[in-house]
Amino acid sequence: MSCTAEDAAFALGWETLLPAEPARGVAEALRLHEKIQARARNWLLQRFPQACPSEIADAWQAAALDVLEHPARYEAAWAGDGERGLGRLLTTVAWRALRGEHRRVARRRARGSMRLAAQITVTAGQEHYFAMRHELDGVIGAAAARYGAGRPDLLERALLERLCEAAPDTEIAARHNLRREPLNRARRVVEVELLDGLLGA
Repeated sequence: MSCTAEDAAFALGWETLLPAEPARGVAEALRLHEKIQARARNWLLQRFPQACPSEIADAWQAAALDVLEHPARYEAAWAGDGERGLGRLLTTVAWRALRGEHRRVARRRARGSMRLAAQITVTAGQEHYFAMRHELDGVIGAAAARYGAGRPDLLERALLERLCEAAPDTEIAARHNLRREPLNRARRVVEVELLDGLLGA
C-alpha cells in the first residue's frame, strides 16, 4: 500500500502543519521518511552505539520536522537527485541532531569532571588523580597565559573558581577585578580541550 505525504504527516501527528497542497519535494520527503524509518534508525545506531532507542527516535523525528521547517532545501534535493538526494538529506539532518545531543551530554560530563577533579581529596594510591589534575592544570595554565594580559595568575585563579562553581562568568570576573571577556574565552578553551580529549578528537 502506498504512503502519501498526508499519510506520513498524520502518522507523525503533524497533519495540521502540512500545507493544503504540499510541493512535490516535501511530499516525497515525508513519504520517504516513513518508508526508510527502520533502516535509518539502524544506520544511526551503528554510528552512535551508545544511543538509547528514544534518542534515535528523537533524531529521526527531527529530520521530519526539518522537512516542514525548511521545505526549500527538500525541493532542491528532490530536483537535484530525486529520492536518493532526499534520503541523504534526511539521514544527514538526523545524524547532526544526534551528534549535537551527544556533544551536549559530553560537555556536561566534562564540566562535571572538572568540578570533581578540583574537589577530590587526595589519598594513597590515587596516581590517576595526579595525572588527571596535572593535565587539567596544564590546560588551565595555558589558557590563562593566553588571555591573562600580563596577569595570568589572576585569571588562573578566577578560571579555577569558575570551573568549580555554577556562578556565571560575570560574577566570577567581578570578584577578581577582571573583565568578563578574558575569563569567558579562557573557560571556553579549557572546556573544548577537555571535551576533545573525551571524544578522542
